[in-house]
Amino acid sequence: MPKVSVIIPIYNTEKYLARCIDSVVSQSFDDIEIICINDASTDNSLEVLKMYAKFDNRINIINKQINGGLSVARNIGCSIAKGEYLMFVDSDDLISTNAVEILYNNAVQNNSDVVLFAFVKGSSDILPKSIVGVPECQNIGSFNANTLPANILKLIPLTTWCKFYKTQFLKDNSISFYEGIIYEDVPFWAEVFTRAKSIIYVNEPLYFYRENRDGQITKDCGTKLFDIIKCYELVKNIYKENNYYDKYKCVLQMLMMLDFMSKYYIVKPELKRKLFEAFKSFDVHIDYDYIEQQKLYNFERIIYKRFQKLCNSCFEEFEEYLKGENNANA
Repeated sequence: MPKVSVIIPIYNTEKYLARCIDSVVSQSFDDIEIICINDASTDNSLEVLKMYAKFDNRINIINKQINGGLSVARNIGCSIAKGEYLMFVDSDDLISTNAVEILYNNAVQNNSDVVLFAFVKGSSDILPKSIVGVPECQNIGSFNANTLPANILKLIPLTTWCKFYKTQFLKDNSISFYEGIIYEDVPFWAEVFTRAKSIIYVNEPLYFYRENRDGQITKDCGTKLFDIIKCYELVKNIYKENNYYDKYKCVLQMLMMLDFMSKYYIVKPELKRKLFEAFKSFDVHIDYDYIEQQKLYNFERIIYKRFQKLCNSCFEEFEEYLKGENNANA
């Protein structure tokens, strides 16, 4: 049995796929299986996978005939994973050659359910833009939802691929990705965080995230963008079911407002009014008095005031308010 399963969902990424696979097959820790789920790609992604599989028997190709989306592909990978631990790599991204070795050793030494790690992001792996991490976690050691200070939770990226998971932990808690939505990382992390007994952080950038790629699911500015509302409804329920909502209420509401406003800025113009009304209906979930008493970063305070304005205005008034802000900052 392999010690680690690397799960790679693939959909129309032939331009980047070889670089991704190269970074995985060349790991310094070679006791791995590489599960590649081709989600009915219409380009030459499958041919690229087959070429690599000829020379590396650790590669297991699952070829789907019907596109089911990222959540379905990841769930398939999890269901067949044989590794003691597993991690996810998006097929247009890369991992450092020692990533699996560092993560596995840290996980085993600390008997961790989850290992968080830093990553690099940029539009090109030759000229990376910035390193994203949570150095605040370094001095905490092993933590979980009982012990983590609430103000640090909001610093942890919600993305699935910057975390290394104990396979049995996911199976014992029946944790999987919600299917039929995008932004599925948001409720998945909520499930993981509220149930993990031991989480540690490795302050090394072990993953390269390629941002602003053409065809990225998260760049969809149409009706799928409304899925963010479903995701935060799920998140609220997950925290409540596990008795952590009161502790993290302010953080979760702030994250929701940040996410909501970021989607409002990019939605297609013809859908903006509809999204405005959908967000406004979520006003009942915000405890404004509680948030007013909390210490917020400046950018959080700005977003908070914008969301307050959204909820207390009609669509035309809110648009004028944003235009006024833009003119003031020009």
